[in-house]
Amino acid sequence: MREGNGWRLNGRIAWLTGWSLVDVVMVGAVTPDDEVLFVMLPCKEEGGLTKIQDHRLWSMDATSTVAVGLHEVHVGADQQVGLYPGEVWRLQDIHRQPNVNPGVFGTIRAAVALLSHGSASCGGDFQELAEALAEEYSALRKEAYRLMDEVEPHRELDYRLQIRAAALELGCRASSACIAAEGGRGLGRASRSGRLLGESHFHLVQAQTASVRRATSRTYLEVGNGRELSVSGTGRFAS
Repeated sequence: MREGNGWRLNGRIAWLTGWSLVDVVMVGAVTPDDEVLFVMLPCKEEGGLTKIQDHRLWSMDATSTVAVGLHEVHVGADQQVGLYPGEVWRLQDIHRQPNVNPGVFGTIRAAVALLSHGSASCGGDFQELAEALAEEYSALRKEAYRLMDEVEPHRELDYRLQIRAAALELGCRASSACIAAEGGRGLGRASRSGRLLGESHFHLVQAQTASVRRATSRTYLEVGNGRELSVSGTGRFAS
């Protein structure tokens, strides 16, 4: 709630990444007047955040992700980053969710590069697969950026979800191919293949919503049933 020129925060943050690693963190909150508030807080106990529990994560444990509580945390006006009407912000968020996180394409590109030119242990056996993955990656990336750059944010929401789900599935498939190519060494902590596998699976839950889960499920089902997904020039999947 408001307190003078600033705010007083109470609540719980279920997932906070970077505890003891970063100096400040941006926190979002909903005010009693249904406004969405973003503020910067020191990422430490003295800053008003209290660690409740550590999250032991198999894919991103090094990120130091924890759950924290906020109790009577004073936030000055100089710490405020943004304040938006709740209805406006939620509508904008609905339009952002279906888009592909560009990081997904970075993971796919790195996996393709590893299969093509990376570890000598991959040999030439996976070159054909790398080329096929690269073709899928190029088509999906082009279509995802077309939607973000050329289509109004409130349009083609279902199709954006299809593209996002297809990119997530491709990322997991490409990183799994890297593990298969590298063999047992891919399970080591220093393995680049293992890191890419963890990244691709993190993207499955990053900014995840019920609609994203449903779209991802449909994509896995279609792949499992042998339906080939491709991006058509008309902005629709063709089977």
